Amino acid sequence: MNNQEAIGLGVFVLLFLILFLLHSSHRQRAQNDIRKSLIEKFGSAQDLGAFLQSEGGKRFIADLSSGSAGALGSVLASVQKGIILLLLGLGCSGAGPFVGQAAMGIGVVFMFIGVGFLVSAGVTYRLSKSWGLLGKRSDL
Repeated sequence: MNNQEAIGLGVFVLLFLILFLLHSSHRQRAQNDIRKSLIEKFGSAQDLGAFLQSEGGKRFIADLSSGSAGALGSVLASVQKGIILLLLGLGCSGAGPFVGQAAMGIGVVFMFIGVGFLVSAGVTYRLSKSWGLLGKRSDL
């Protein structure tokens, strides 16, 4: 793999990450708009209060207060991302002798990003546990 191919691969990965972040942002914005329009649909405070007392209303409030995943979901998502990036980095590094030094360099970068996600998951877990966020039933 020559330098031009490595640069092309890097640009491709960067564009993929940008598109993924844009998609995630758009999805979160759409969810927030749906929640807002749902709240605006209630004709009176009594209707809204009755909804919030129902099982669906309780889930709606839990989703708003803790995000869609909660503390444990955040830790698990970081672990998943970390493992995937770590394995991708190992794969690129392992392919380095066959395709060139640039692949090894990209692999090392992916490995460090993967390790960063795993460290982030560990820190999030410890902080969530010390703050009492993991003992809640909504995270199980």
